[in-house]
Amino acid sequence: MAGRCRCFKALVAPVVAAGVVVTATGMAFGQAAATRFASLEAFKGQASVVRLGSELELVRGLALERNDIVVTRNGTVVVRFYSDASQLRIGADSRVQINETAGERDIEVFGGRLWARVVSWKESPVRFKTGRTIAAVRGTELAVAYEDETSVVSVLEGEVYSENDDGSQTVGPGQSVVAAPGAAPALRVIARPQDAVQWALYYLPVLSEPSAAAGDEGWAAALRSSHAARKNGDLEAALAAVEQVENLEVGDAGFFAYRASLYLAAGNVDLAAADIERAASLDPKNADALALQTVVAVVRNELEAAMASAEKAVAADPGSAAALIAMSYARQARFDLEGAREALEQAVEAAPDNALAWARLAE
Repeated sequence: MAGRCRCFKALVAPVVAAGVVVTATGMAFGQAAATRFASLEAFKGQASVVRLGSELELVRGLALERNDIVVTRNGTVVVRFYSDASQLRIGADSRVQINETAGERDIEVFGGRLWARVVSWKESPVRFKTGRTIAAVRGTELAVAYEDETSVVSVLEGEVYSENDDGSQTVGPGQSVVAAPGAAPALRVIARPQDAVQWALYYLPVLSEPSAAAGDEGWAAALRSSHAARKNGDLEAALAAVEQVENLEVGDAGFFAYRASLYLAAGNVDLAAADIERAASLDPKNADALALQTVVAVVRNELEAAMASAEKAVAADPGSAAALIAMSYARQARFDLEGAREALEQAVEAAPDNALAWARLAE
C-alpha cells in the first residue's frame, strides 16, 4: 500500500461519494479561482464548518473557502458550487474537505458519505478522494461510501473506470465496485441501485406532533421539549432533546415514531428505520409508525408496499391525520389525485388544526 495512492477513476455528471476519489478531466473552470467557490444551500440537524481550526455556525448561504471542512453529526448539508451549479449532499456522521482552484476541484472524504451532481465534468477535473482511493467519473450519478479503509462506488447511471495499485475495473449502471486494502477493485451487482442514495432523498412529512402519552417520565419530558423546539423550526434542538433517551426506558410506540420522523427530516434513514421498527414492535397497529413506513416506501418507489402500509395506518386509526396524509402520498404516487385529495379532506376534517394537512390540501 506504500507509494502510489490507490485510485478509482470515472466521469460523472451526478456523483455520490462517501469516501472515494472521483475525478473528471477537461478544461479549466475559468473564473472559479476565487477563494470563495461554493455556499451552503441548506442544512438539517447538527453540522458545522471548520475553518482554520475554528468551528463556524452554519447559516444558509455561508460561503465556503479553500480547506474548509464540513462536519456533520446527525444532520445533512447541501453545497452548491458557484462556477457550474454542481451540488453535493453530505450525509450524517461525515467529514468532508472541499477545495476548488482555477483548473480543478478536489473533494476529500475523511469518513462518511456524500452524493454529488457534477455539471462540468467534461470541462474541468473533479476529484473525490477517500483514504488512498481515487475515482474519476464519466458524467453520471454514483454513490460512494468509505469506511474501515474500504471504498464502495455504486453506479446508478453512466460508467465509472476504477483503478488502484492492484488492478482496474469498468463499472456500469446497476453495478458497484469495492476497493479494499490490498485488493483490486471487485464488481458486484446492485439489486436495488436506489438504496445507495436513499439517505440523500427527501422524506415527505406526515407527523405534525407526537402521539406519545404525556407523563412525568424523563422521556416524556424530553419529548415535550423536543416538540416545542420543532414547532419553532429548530430541528437540531428537537433531535438533541430526544436522541439521548435510553431506548429501554421507553415503552410508548409514539415516542419512537416521533423520533423517527425527526431522523427522516434530518436525512438519517438508518436511525429512522430502527425507531420505526421499535415503534412497530411495541404496537404493530401504531398509526404514526405505519404512516412513516408509507412515506419510506413511497420514496423508494415501492408503491404496493406504500399502499398496504397506508391502508393499515388508516384502519388502525381512521381519525389519524398522519395516517390520512400518508394515504394521500400513496395515492398520489399512483397518480390517483382525486383519491389523494379525498384523503386530505378527511384529514382536515379529523384534525382541523393540523397545519400540515391543510398545506398538503392546498397543493
